[in-house]
Amino acid sequence: RSDGEEEEEDEDEDDDDEDDDSDDDFSDVGDDDEVDRKSKTTKPFRESTDVQQGKTVFIRNLSYDSLDEDVEELFLQFGDIKYCKLVVDPRTEHSRGTGFVQFSTKEAAEKCVQQASTEGLSLAGRTLNVSIAVSRQQAQKLTEEKKEKEKKPTDKRNLYLAREGLIRPGTQAALGLTDKDLAMRQKVEKIKREKLKNPAIFVSDTRLCVRNIPITMGDRDLRRLFLKALGDKTVNITESRVMRDLKNVNSQGVGKSRGYGFLTFDRHKHALKALRETNNNPNLLSNGRRLIVEFSLENKLALKKKEMRVTKAKNARQVAKKNNKKQVPEQNGTNKPTNPTQPTETNSQQPLSRKQKRKLRQQKRREKLQQEKLEELDNVKVSNQQSGVKAVKGTKGLPSHLGPKIRQRDRGRDVQKVVKRPKPRTTLQQTKQEPQTKMKLQTPAKPSRRANKPERQEEAKFDQLVHRYKEKLFGKDSGGQLKKSKWFNG
Repeated sequence: RSDGEEEEEDEDEDDDDEDDDSDDDFSDVGDDDEVDRKSKTTKPFRESTDVQQGKTVFIRNLSYDSLDEDVEELFLQFGDIKYCKLVVDPRTEHSRGTGFVQFSTKEAAEKCVQQASTEGLSLAGRTLNVSIAVSRQQAQKLTEEKKEKEKKPTDKRNLYLAREGLIRPGTQAALGLTDKDLAMRQKVEKIKREKLKNPAIFVSDTRLCVRNIPITMGDRDLRRLFLKALGDKTVNITESRVMRDLKNVNSQGVGKSRGYGFLTFDRHKHALKALRETNNNPNLLSNGRRLIVEFSLENKLALKKKEMRVTKAKNARQVAKKNNKKQVPEQNGTNKPTNPTQPTETNSQQPLSRKQKRKLRQQKRREKLQQEKLEELDNVKVSNQQSGVKAVKGTKGLPSHLGPKIRQRDRGRDVQKVVKRPKPRTTLQQTKQEPQTKMKLQTPAKPSRRANKPERQEEAKFDQLVHRYKEKLFGKDSGGQLKKSKWFNG
């Protein structure tokens, strides 16, 4: 080959290399664009297979000083471990007191959770709370459900019913009430507040306490009055009792009425309607007397004792019946043949029939209906418009303040205002107060309590000397006028 041909081949090779380099540059730019597109596109959330397999365990209440090695060493007793990770706060870079441990088998994880729930696991003086790990979505659902439960207040004492029938002075419901009736209602409210401080006392949802009853009214009269006011034949009143003074008994052996009684209904709906229909109703009784009706306050401890007495009496009756059955009378040394129709021990052990099972179901349903509270309180329609405050489920019992409360809707209307009358002063109080006012004008202002300290004693002495000097110069009568200005401005 000649030199000219070799040079031409070298130039062609150089051109090919340049073309390849340019192609590589363009390919790099295209790869960068693809990476950017992939980063912008949202990837679908994929649940880890660890949670689905049930081999991972979630740990709570870990010490903040615990390390991965300490946790791994504790959990090795249940089986082989694939990994152990503690949850760290990205801002503070400190442990959050929780972590995850994945076992090689599902049986090891279940064994760990079982032992932690029964015997307990402890690390660094803390008892650990261990459970099977859950996915993020399930964990979010659990936290939301927990928050909803916390928001809903559990009112086991029915404190919201304590507001029902409350009448504040100054409201429209108090129009027409005398001072005596208002004072009586305020006294009842104070007693209720004091009783509800005891956690054992709750508000019954089926029993009513009726006050301001006429002395001549008896148990039957009270029942008839409420049945007539309700006007519903389905209402069932299980108890109607007027409390009486057993020490003050008349010729017939009946005690004098104390002016209050109790009514127990079968359902809460009927008790609520009876309260709203009769409380503060001016048209119910003659002579303008108005009843004070409220839900009764009951004591849990007293009710438990009562139930124990009732069950004890029932057991004693059953034992007595069994003893009577065992003692069979004998005639001429031979026992009487037993009647197959009479209930014996073998007959009593027979399975229940369909009718008996049906009756038991009905009884259970009735008990549930009695215990269930009425959720829609506003649906009860009554004709009495002066029954007072209506209870709303979720409120916290009685209001925190006393006295009238004028709302925005009541402004501008004629609202009854209670004016406190000043107490008349006796002659002794007037004579005691008159010399005190004279002494206040003559005597200087008393030094404050700080003057008793050694730091202020000298200043108090100086003030006394200045006051004496002023009395010598200006006289004692000018002491009251000089009080208003400083001594150096006089």
